[in-house]
Amino acid sequence: MSAPTAPRLEIHPWAQSSTLQFAWAPPLIGAVSSYNLICSSISFSQSYNPSTFLTKVTDLINNQEYTFQLSASNINGTSAYAKFMIAEPGAPSQGATNVVVSTVNSTIALINWSYSTNVNECKARYFAISAIPSTLGQSTYVYIAYQNQSSFQMQPLNPAETYTFLVQAVTDVSWAFPYIYSFSPPLTMNP
Repeated sequence: MSAPTAPRLEIHPWAQSSTLQFAWAPPLIGAVSSYNLICSSISFSQSYNPSTFLTKVTDLINNQEYTFQLSASNINGTSAYAKFMIAEPGAPSQGATNVVVSTVNSTIALINWSYSTNVNECKARYFAISAIPSTLGQSTYVYIAYQNQSSFQMQPLNPAETYTFLVQAVTDVSWAFPYIYSFSPPLTMNP
């Protein structure tokens, strides 16, 4: 028998206010007698029995990034640590505001928005921008913008279609609820 390989991770932790939840599966190779979850930035170390594959860490500070790592052990040694993605607990985002859309030409729309983090919210990891057509049966376009963007050119759009645009902040906790202020008024592409 040898030391186990690293546990298989559900790579992105689930976030809530002041809480991160982690999930994993047993290593592909080697028996496990315990798992050890650590986070050096807060001196966190917790051992778990070999049948535990889910845990929740509470009392974390909202709006602070954490990196947790997990190893598997048995009497022959310890695996390498597997690293979960950086995660930030917090309240769900209230989302983008002041969404304004204009046409660049008959197939390109320019979407602008404002975003700021409120108390206890996670910062946006990215923005999801949707173009929702008014005609039933037409596809909704969804594009991704970086967390530091506040405008996006969406193309190619159907010049004969009218679209409503939605901008949602996506955080570790969730997608922002689509509040009325994150939608644009309908815009016909062929002015």
